[in-house]
Amino acid sequence: MQFSDWRRPTGLVRQPDSMRTDYEKFLVRPFTPRFGAELVGLSVNELDGATISLVREAWMDWKVLVFRDQDITSDEQLAFALQFGQVDHHPYIAKGESEDLSVLDNP
Repeated sequence: MQFSDWRRPTGLVRQPDSMRTDYEKFLVRPFTPRFGAELVGLSVNELDGATISLVREAWMDWKVLVFRDQDITSDEQLAFALQFGQVDHHPYIAKGESEDLSVLDNP
């Protein structure tokens, strides 16, 4: 087999023209053609099960998601995070208002 005969396995990498940006209940604003995006048009403290499933799809598609200008409490942030799995505690970052949240601040 020659190097020129090698092909990337299908399904492992999405091509930019096939990247989904409309998820019915919100839009995705990509940062790059394949990696990282901002979710636009949703409030993370008011999500139903169907919307959580769509956010999970977007996460799998784009790998890194940004939710700008969310007005949520620490408890709401924790509840949102728990929709996607267990929350890990960072051993070196100070705790926030809750035992389950760490706060990073860049003054």
